[in-house]
Amino acid sequence: MLSLRVARGSVPTVLLRRLLVAAAAAGTGLLLLAALGYALGHPGDPSASSARLVWCLLPFAVALQLAVAVSRAEPSGRLHAGLAAVGLGRNVVPLLAAATTGLSCALGSAVALVVYLRLRGTAVEALGPENPLPFAGALVLLAAVPLLAAAASAASLWPRGADPSGPASADADDPGALSAVAAPAGLPWGVALTAIGLADDLSS
Repeated sequence: MLSLRVARGSVPTVLLRRLLVAAAAAGTGLLLLAALGYALGHPGDPSASSARLVWCLLPFAVALQLAVAVSRAEPSGRLHAGLAAVGLGRNVVPLLAAATTGLSCALGSAVALVVYLRLRGTAVEALGPENPLPFAGALVLLAAVPLLAAAASAASLWPRGADPSGPASADADDPGALSAVAAPAGLPWGVALTAIGLADDLSS
């Protein structure tokens, strides 16, 4: 709930970055579901199915890198000061950033599932429309991006060399204290790789 309130109060540029994270998660989730659909439709060709799944690792890694970059780029100094005023420690900010990142990626994964189900209805052969979709496996694949992105964001922002239970120190007022990355530099590569993968899956 707190992460939703922070998202509602964010400036447009911050919301735009979070939408980019959601878009990257949606593209990666759609690639993972396409690999699952191909495996369902071609049970006698495990090598090709494995190759498609391995190919998804690169966009997956780029989506995680983008999520971490966006988390570190968001200004946290003012939030640090507010949390310190109510007696909360420095560990709350990384956890809040992780929750916000996970929420953005979960939104993207939900969009990927909806788009995939719509595409399966058009009888695209590469998506295995003639086979029932194992929703448990699909949900596991879609949950991988939000969970790992949240964990990576929390790990990248976790305060080091400080008392984890104490209040924020003086450097918490510095908006750049926990924001080492100024912009999500991995976005262009992620968009290009995801677009190429989707085109390859739908054309084969």
